[in-house]
Amino acid sequence: MDPGMQTMFLERLKDVSPDLVAKVADALVRMEDLARLEGPDLAHLAQSVPFDNWAKALAPMAQPYKDRVLAALPDSSRQVLQQWLSLTKAKKIEVAEAQLKVLATMRTMIRQGRIALTKEPTPGPRPPAPKPGPAIPAAPAVLMNAADSNRK
Repeated sequence: MDPGMQTMFLERLKDVSPDLVAKVADALVRMEDLARLEGPDLAHLAQSVPFDNWAKALAPMAQPYKDRVLAALPDSSRQVLQQWLSLTKAKKIEVAEAQLKVLATMRTMIRQGRIALTKEPTPGPRPPAPKPGPAIPAAPAVLMNAADSNRK
């Protein structure tokens, strides 16, 4: 869901169920949430996504995000991803598709309990606030259950 749609969705949801807005907003996962993964969790995610997807997904991101992902990888993998990053010139649609793949992997891993997001960005250099990227609900079942209970 693009940021404009996300905002509009949350505003409409506020009219229907103000209590649900905070839960839904917390359930959205964005590329910027890479800063909310601790080292081992980021390493696990980084190794679960193909390098070509990482290179395209990270292309428009600020350098601190790239550095966090690179730092989470073993040396040999880090070198490969650095080469991918230096050689990749992704088009906007390719970036969006790759980011959706990274976010889908992140969401699946969160749902399975294999990784967890912290409330705040983890310590270390804080990346600047980038332009909002696509967001994917981390727990769509929560949305469905809440919607059903509001109809009753």
